[in-house]
Parts: sequence; structure tokens; C-alpha cells
Amino acid sequence: MLAQAVPGLLYAQQLTMLPNGLTLAKPGYDFAYLEDNVEGYRGMIAASEIPSWDRTGRPDPAEQAEDTRYAIETLLFKSRAPMHYVIGVASYGMSEGIPNWKRWYPDQQAQLMAVAWLPLSAYRTGLFNYMKGRFYSALPGMISNETQFDKIVWWAMAAQNVGDAAAARQLAGKLIAYKPIAAFYNVGLNGHACRVLADMIKK
Repeated sequence: MLAQAVPGLLYAQQLTMLPNGLTLAKPGYDFAYLEDNVEGYRGMIAASEIPSWDRTGRPDPAEQAEDTRYAIETLLFKSRAPMHYVIGVASYGMSEGIPNWKRWYPDQQAQLMAVAWLPLSAYRTGLFNYMKGRFYSALPGMISNETQFDKIVWWAMAAQNVGDAAAARQLAGKLIAYKPIAAFYNVGLNGHACRVLADMIKK
């Protein structure tokens, strides 16, 4: 049962949690990445919403999620134009910015992950619109491989979170039309795509 695994997963996360709320990539590796921390935030939010596991004597995952969200906003976000998140930061302050906006991973993908999975905000909407203005027209018309599928999924989730209904519908149509020829290396993409399409059905 999923609830039985939650305490162990949260304990594992504590092994990499810094006092400032960010989580390191792994124990002993002094770098906290945007992508990992957005995933950690979502995981803690999900854990807090499971009613059937015993929280007795354990840190509140909702409070920890808020600590991580605050750390992402204050330590990883840069408001100078163009507004963006840095890719990651070390505990001693060194950060890795965005050396190449045109590179999909980790540069664009990590930005879209933050837009898609963190709470809606004016500056995340602004970040999405900035990226849309620069890169949206270059997305593939039809999906033919996993990398393209990956791009469309994250663009679609980000579009849905900021309320860009027209882009979300267009991107969902590309996901529906895709006929995979092989299993994905990243099987989680299938789950993300299902959520995109389920949200479209609800609306």
C-alpha cells in the first residue's frame, strides 16, 4: 500500500534536507538542484494529502513543503530580466545559472517544472510567457520520439497551471496524436501525460 512507503520516503528526504529548506541532490553531494527541489516539494504536498498514514512523532510534510517552496523562491529565483530560476546552488553560496536558454535539459525543462508544479504566481506566469515568446513556436508539430514527448508534456503542464487554455489544448492534441513505437526510458512521462489529458477532460 502506498501509504506504508511514505514514512520511509520522507525519512530518505531528511538525509538531504538543509536547514534552509532545500534538499541536496544526494547525501554528501553539496549541490541543491531546482528540479530536485520542485519534485521534493510536490512529494511532500502529496504525502500531506494521504489521510491513512500515521504522522505521530513525524515532521509535518505540509510544513516542510512550505519551507522548501520558500527556499526555492528566495534562493533559486532571480527577478532580474529575464526572470528565471537558477539551475541549482551549493550550501556555500555558489550557484549555477542558465548558461544556455536554448538548451532543453536542464535549462528549459527545470524552468517549466517550476512553473507547472509550484503554486500559481504572477512571476511564474511571466516566466512562462517569456519562454513561450521565445521557444513555443519551435516545438515540434508532431511528436516522433521521447525527447519531443518530454518537451510537450512539460509545456502542457506549465500551460495548464498558468491558465493558458489555448496552448494547453494544442499541446494535449499533440499528445493524443502521438503513436509510440517503443517503450519510454522515463516511464513517468506516461503518468504526466495522463494527468494533462485528464485535466483537459475535466474542463
